[in-house]
Parts: sequence; C-alpha cells; structure tokens
Amino acid sequence: NADYMLYPRLQAFAERLWNVKTSYDDFQQRLQYHYSLLGKKGIQYGAEDKNLLTAQVKYLPLEKTWRLYAQRGMDDIQLHYNLDKQLPNQQSPSFTDSLTITRPSPIRVVPFRKGKQALAPLTYEIINHKGIGERVYFKHLYHENYIKVGQYGLADGIRGTMNYGDGTWIGWWGKDLDAVIDLVSPTSIQYLQLNCLQQTQSWILLPKKVEFFISDDGENWKQLTTQMHKVTDEDLKPQVHEFIYRIPVAVQARYIRAVATNYGKLPAWHNGAGGDAWIFADELIVR
Repeated sequence: NADYMLYPRLQAFAERLWNVKTSYDDFQQRLQYHYSLLGKKGIQYGAEDKNLLTAQVKYLPLEKTWRLYAQRGMDDIQLHYNLDKQLPNQQSPSFTDSLTITRPSPIRVVPFRKGKQALAPLTYEIINHKGIGERVYFKHLYHENYIKVGQYGLADGIRGTMNYGDGTWIGWWGKDLDAVIDLVSPTSIQYLQLNCLQQTQSWILLPKKVEFFISDDGENWKQLTTQMHKVTDEDLKPQVHEFIYRIPVAVQARYIRAVATNYGKLPAWHNGAGGDAWIFADELIVR
C-alpha cells in the first residue's frame, strides 16, 4: 500500500517546500495533471483528504445480527469479502457501504482499485458462545471513547483486533473491570474466558488478575478461580492475553461475573509515569 500512503502527499509536501506562496485552489488545479501522470505510470495514488478505507463491525441486538460498515475514500474502490479464512479476490462477493452478517464467522475484506489490491486485508472474527446478545452490567462505567456497543460490549461475539481504536474494544481508564452477564435462566457452564489487550506504549496494560464468579440470584457470588499472567509490563509487543478457566465439572448458573484488577499507576520508566493505566477487554466468553 506504499503508493496510497505516498501520493498525493509527496506532491503536497513538495509544494510547501518549493512554493511557499501557493494557494490551495491553485495547487489543486495543478494536481490534476499529476493524477494523470501518476495514472500513466501505474501508480495507485490515494485519496486527498480521507482514509482509503475505514471500517467497523457492530452487533445489532434487536436483529441479533452483525453489520460491517465501510467508508471508502474513493468511489471506484471495490470491496470484496469472504466469511471464512480464505483471502478474498476479485471473484469473491462484494459490498459497497455495509454488509450484514447473520452468523458468527471470520470476516476478511480486501479493497481493490483498478484491478489491483489496494490495502492489506481487514480481518474481523465473530465467535459463538452462550452469552451473545445478553446484557452486561458494569460496576464501573467504561470510558466514553471506547464503548464498543455499550451494555452488549462484552457479549457481542466480536473479537478485538490489534487496533485498540477500531471499535472492537471496550476500555476503562484507572478503574477495575467488574462486569456481570445475565444469562436469563440457569445455564450449564464449562468454560470462561476474558480477553484483554496490552499495548504498553499506549498506556494499555493487562490487569493484575482476573477473577470469575457465578451466582443464581445476582447477589450471592461463588468464586470459581483467580487467573494470573506472566506478561511483564516492559513487554512492548502489542498482544492479546486470554484469561481462560476450564471448569473441571460443569456448573449451573444464571449470572457470570468477571473482575479484572487494574494495573494501577504507570511505572517510573514509562513515558506516562504516574498516570492511570487502561484496561481493554473485547469479550467475556461463556461456554
């Protein structure tokens, strides 16, 4: 995707360096010649003022489906997709602005322009579990900038990507994650999983520990386990850690509770030393 990242940014950069008295209107008029020249050279230039592709997948609780929304930076971009792990090509199904997904599945989207792949594939994963579509109640409200789909945010089946700002994560700043899923009726449970993100340089650190509880009435809780991890806070590699508990003998419960203890204040060596750490989680998986 180098062409899309470089052009027409290089033209604008050169203009500012070599012609400081230019007007934007004059520059845009002359830029049209450059587009023609770039096209003749086979250079796949990008959009002037937009991302080539911006996408987000959301759960629709009333319809119990998912929808992938896409904003194309150029009208002639074609979006091809597959609902499996196969890489889409130009013969794969296509959509324009939105795509409805009716069942949990992996999603791969590849934008094409002028017969060529324009960007790296966008990949999302929707998984199935017993908590999907059930409301989640939070003791501490999530941050307004990272809300996913609010009360369904930990029970929408959407796995988080490595991009913490793409709408697949729900975040707490300086607070613990304390969430309860109401499964509506007593349900047999054998497996619990909470996924959390670590991107140390973005102040996002794994919780110190994750505790799982069950209850029949939502008031009296039985603790099942405390899950720890061995990931150091100095590990700068972006990563998702899965806090998993496989229950030795299946239990019956209506309510599932997960408590993730915030890392606390950022350490002295960190560029945000003394500031509050974030917890980012994507899904509380119940099987």
